[in-house]
Amino acid sequence: ELFNAAPDATVLIGTDFTINMLNDTLATLLGIDKEAAKGRKCHEVFRNALCETAFCPVGRILNGEQRIEADVKLYHATGREIPCLFTATPFQPAGELIGIIETFKDMTERLRVEEALSKEFQLASQIQRQFVPQSFANGLVTVDVIYEPYNHVSGDMCDCFWLNSSKLFGYVLDVMGHGLSTALQTSALRVLFSQ
Repeated sequence: ELFNAAPDATVLIGTDFTINMLNDTLATLLGIDKEAAKGRKCHEVFRNALCETAFCPVGRILNGEQRIEADVKLYHATGREIPCLFTATPFQPAGELIGIIETFKDMTERLRVEEALSKEFQLASQIQRQFVPQSFANGLVTVDVIYEPYNHVSGDMCDCFWLNSSKLFGYVLDVMGHGLSTALQTSALRVLFSQ
């Protein structure tokens, strides 16, 4: 009951690569019949890029490794790709290796959120760079702007403008921190200064 109730998709594989037991979470994740999967070879049911290579986790644990973590892609019965965080550990309840426990954590939603955040971050970076004044020169002064914020979005900003034909006013803003929130604060301050 504990095995079936585990929140992560879990399978117990024998030292002969045979599936001994898998939980309901894994069967649901892959859209497969749990009973039909038992007794089959793991690479037939959970096929991924590590299978039947030198990086096969079952083979590595049989050779003495104690814990393996990797990013793998599994496939739903419909063919849909499922990105997973994978962990394999030896199952040796009495000190003797009798199998391998593998868990798969579905990372689909997390990757979707990360991708959305990345797009927002890139947009914020593009907007913030548009606020940076252009380099210029005249008979009185040459201004070159060097702007290299950490990861392209930060609380750092500068600007300058002429108060009259002979007085140049410039300032540097440094809102502590990096990221979207500091970039928004810096942008708001820049707007206030320009007014």
